[in-house]
Amino acid sequence: MSRSIQTLLGIALTLVGLLQALPAQDVKVEYNKAEDFSRYRSYSWVTKEKYDRPLLAMDIMGAIDEQLQAKGLNRLDTAADLIVTAYGALDTDMSVSFDPSTYVMPGLEGPVWWTTGAVALPGNSTAVFIKKGTLVVDIADPHTKQLKWRGIAKTDFNPKKQKQALDLIHKSVAKMFREYPSRSVVAQ
Repeated sequence: MSRSIQTLLGIALTLVGLLQALPAQDVKVEYNKAEDFSRYRSYSWVTKEKYDRPLLAMDIMGAIDEQLQAKGLNRLDTAADLIVTAYGALDTDMSVSFDPSTYVMPGLEGPVWWTTGAVALPGNSTAVFIKKGTLVVDIADPHTKQLKWRGIAKTDFNPKKQKQALDLIHKSVAKMFREYPSRSVVAQ
């Protein structure tokens, strides 16, 4: 075998090894593909009073803002066409509770029933179980209280390696929003 072929083979094996060392991302996007997203022009955030990791929350919100604005949506403080929330579990599994008067949050596993118009009744138990390493982005219609789009990213990373974790989060958010339906630009 010639020296150049051995060198190329060595480089290829090194690259394969490096790629296997990177944590894999499993990104799933759910939405009703028959839905007309062109009517949505703005969004606002559903925020919490306090975050366990406020800098991480701001970073995730910034990554999502960037993606939504690239899709032609404008961020408003109030009275937007859509509401956005992001939640996840970094170090341990957890349950996230929600207010059904904001929107109906279906579970992450199982059938996607939110496109059928089912609603949660006030007073019911309203929590979703989130596994460690999962980031969820929900986009809902605040008028109908219905979930319109959901992105779920699952990855196995070391939260102590902050740079790697942030890179994975940004890549996951970008991957999610590749499947967000672009709204057609209407001539004004």
